[in-house]
Amino acid sequence: MSSAFTRQYRQLFPLNVAGQPEGDPIATRVEMRANPSRVPDALTLRTLGGGFGEPGEDKYNMNRYLRERGDANIKTNADLVAKGTFYDDPNFPNRRAAREQAERAITLDTSVRMHTRFALQTLLLNCMAEQKLDALVAPMSTVPPRKLLSPREPPSNGRNAIGWSMFGQQGFPVIDVPAGFTAAVWDRERSGSETRLVGPIAAKLPVGVDFIARPFGEPLLFRIAAAYEAATKNRRPPEGFGPLP
Repeated sequence: MSSAFTRQYRQLFPLNVAGQPEGDPIATRVEMRANPSRVPDALTLRTLGGGFGEPGEDKYNMNRYLRERGDANIKTNADLVAKGTFYDDPNFPNRRAAREQAERAITLDTSVRMHTRFALQTLLLNCMAEQKLDALVAPMSTVPPRKLLSPREPPSNGRNAIGWSMFGQQGFPVIDVPAGFTAAVWDRERSGSETRLVGPIAAKLPVGVDFIARPFGEPLLFRIAAAYEAATKNRRPPEGFGPLP
């Protein structure tokens, strides 16, 4: 945990020309423990570690996926860059730049990811122990749901995440259950060769709630989710789909 924090905030833990700490990083962290106001305002669970993608990981995973996919024409990320069809639309990102950046990587290094994983596990497990919590609860998404196959809507309150995938990436099991419905949603309509945002319009789309347990806590999550669903009865079958026999 301390390694990830120190690496991310070099302004607090500067290095000399030899790459060694100029001061005592342990003493600095102890002072922050005593005086939390010294902790950077931008530090959150999402920003600790500076992200979850590591050098070479994107390229490795894409190459593995394409190899297992068995496409005779596109077998690697390099093939995807050279032969793929990319398009430009202000509402949809062009993935060529990301594929080209991934292709430039020549080393697979997950050390930073593992440091971040350990840091987040330490924080969450200590928090749960201090608060005597069996599980955590969070919205599945920090913005309302969108219609299937539609682009993301504008950020809400400075947030645009559509899911808390980071918990699963750090070894915490998560289960999502129905939590109700929206009253309105944003949509897209075609304008020439592009699309433009319209709304909000009245729409009932399902929203979910996540329950998060400690690593290997799946049995507890099943009990919590079952109890929550039985008590709330939030799920409604889609129109045209009746109850199963």
